[in-house]
Amino acid sequence: MSKILLTGASGFLGKHIYDYLKSKDYEIISLGRSSQNDIICDLSIEVPLLEIDTIALVIHAAGRAHCIPKTEEEKKHFFDVNVQGTENLLNGLEEVGVPKKFVFISSVSVYGRESGKNINEKTYFNQGIHMV
Repeated sequence: MSKILLTGASGFLGKHIYDYLKSKDYEIISLGRSSQNDIICDLSIEVPLLEIDTIALVIHAAGRAHCIPKTEEEKKHFFDVNVQGTENLLNGLEEVGVPKKFVFISSVSVYGRESGKNINEKTYFNQGIHMV
């Protein structure tokens, strides 16, 4: 069976993804900061050492969400976790071979929203906000 690397498996959404995949008998390798993960790594500050052969799928569910950062400290923390953390994960994957499939899970806050339904990349531009 193909191996799935799941980041954020101990987070709100990650727990549900983990339980679902486990119920379908997938081989899951969890990566995160807590000791309950298979690979313990704080992606915001380090590149993970992935001693895994052939990862078929990465589900990247690790990240800060649920609020829009307001202070400079909160903005830095969001950047470190969400941007630098993703870059560190990708750098770690380059060492073992990039999988054919990568699912990146984010939140509505990437579009400057705290809530909403059916939010997509067009919502972002409809607000008059432009990505740089």
